[in-house]
Amino acid sequence: MKTYKTLIIILFVNCVIAGQAYKVVFAKPTIHPNSGFHIELLREHTSEKIIEPVLANTETKIQKKYLELFYSWDTKRDHKLTVIVHQLMDIDLLYVDKNNDNNLANDGEPIVFPLEQNSIILDVHAENDTNQTLKLKLYRKPELQDSLINLYYDSSGNMLSVYPLKKALETFYSGFTGKARTYYFDDRVTFRKGDLIICDSVYSVGLFDKSNNGCYSDNDDMFIIDLHKKGNYSLSMNQNAYSITDVFSIGNKNYKISKVNKYGDFAIVRETEEEVTHKYHIEFEKAALGIVRKGQLKTDIWNYQLVSLNGETVKLSDYKGKKLFLSFWGEWCKPCVNELKFINKAFEKYNTEMAFLGVMKVNNSDNAKKLILEKNVKWKNCYLSDMLAEVFNINSYPQNFIIDADGKSVVATRSVGEAFFSKYVK
Repeated sequence: MKTYKTLIIILFVNCVIAGQAYKVVFAKPTIHPNSGFHIELLREHTSEKIIEPVLANTETKIQKKYLELFYSWDTKRDHKLTVIVHQLMDIDLLYVDKNNDNNLANDGEPIVFPLEQNSIILDVHAENDTNQTLKLKLYRKPELQDSLINLYYDSSGNMLSVYPLKKALETFYSGFTGKARTYYFDDRVTFRKGDLIICDSVYSVGLFDKSNNGCYSDNDDMFIIDLHKKGNYSLSMNQNAYSITDVFSIGNKNYKISKVNKYGDFAIVRETEEEVTHKYHIEFEKAALGIVRKGQLKTDIWNYQLVSLNGETVKLSDYKGKKLFLSFWGEWCKPCVNELKFINKAFEKYNTEMAFLGVMKVNNSDNAKKLILEKNVKWKNCYLSDMLAEVFNINSYPQNFIIDADGKSVVATRSVGEAFFSKYVK
């Protein structure tokens, strides 16, 4: 009688073990790729009560200027960070309130920022943990190719009127002139990239310090997955932006973050049987709905007419008889462009019961037309008129309105999402 021995080989394959953990190591912090432009004007006075450092005799003769930077939503101290700027002939001396205690006398020597140097990083330390450091970047000019910089700036560093950004900044910032050394561009260095490897597939992911305090493990901080491998790290797209407490899906499996290093060095992602959640997006849309305003128009808008980007006359009276979604935006405005995907979805769903019309503050007509084609925008877009801007009090972008068929009742908000249309298109 023969005895048969069965050899059982158990293969442990990473991608099929229930609860498998994956470690993501993140690179050094950088600026989020969709941060856009932000600018801070130098002030003659500070709005905060501060203790100023004792200055050298040569500095006391120089007129001081002040810079107020946003620090964090999540701090027991104030949200503003004060910087004293002394502008010498070829350098700026920056006295930075590095611990944000409004006492600039205990922060050591000033930071030397040479005029020939375009950018510099400022470190701000948390109150109870000096290793928890928020990095803020200041730069004199946008980081563009030299050929573009030479086109948009003169030899003294003054921004030229031919630069489309100058017009936008003049719209957003009262008192902006573009004159050299009257402003800095600034950015938050709060985004860290890494690779999540699952079943031999590599997904680029990002960790974003949404709290803006140098800590990456707060509940409102974000985990972003480039699911389609197109270099997309948008903070507003439902399919790739999550809270670090969310459950997300890759392929046919669900995952969650079981641990995030406080300083953003690494995260542990673990497979889970829990259902996918969208805590971040729910809060995102709640915030959008929270600033919705309702009211009555005092002007008969059906009497107005506009000019389309193709040169056609567009009468608002042509839209009379049903609801009208009116979107004020610009091709240069990142938040405006980011919300086009939501308006596209709403157009596909509601265009039989509601008309759609875009009104644009255009900086470059060719770029605007190109963007409209790229984003598959199917509704008409017109140039903004001064009269319509006055009727709707348009002084920033985006701004969106749903006007009832009576031409009087109006719902107004800044940014829009799916929840906005679901609630207000009935």
